Amino acid sequence: MVGKERKIHRDFLKVETAAELIEVSPWTIRKWIKEKRIRTYRFGGAVRIKESDLLDFAAVTPGKTGLVEQINIP
Repeated sequence: MVGKERKIHRDFLKVETAAELIEVSPWTIRKWIKEKRIRTYRFGGAVRIKESDLLDFAAVTPGKTGLVEQINIP
């Protein structure tokens, strides 16, 4: 069960990690969250972004569409 829990937590990114992944600033991610353009999840007081949601968002965001193809995520 521990391995499954680790995978679940790995699928959810901190704002800073999400920003690095799609090459924007954390401020930009927070702005998109505030505008409700990216879905977020709360674990206690922590805000997380599901990796698949972020990549789906980036795939339709001007300037980020090619980036998704470059990211090699198993």
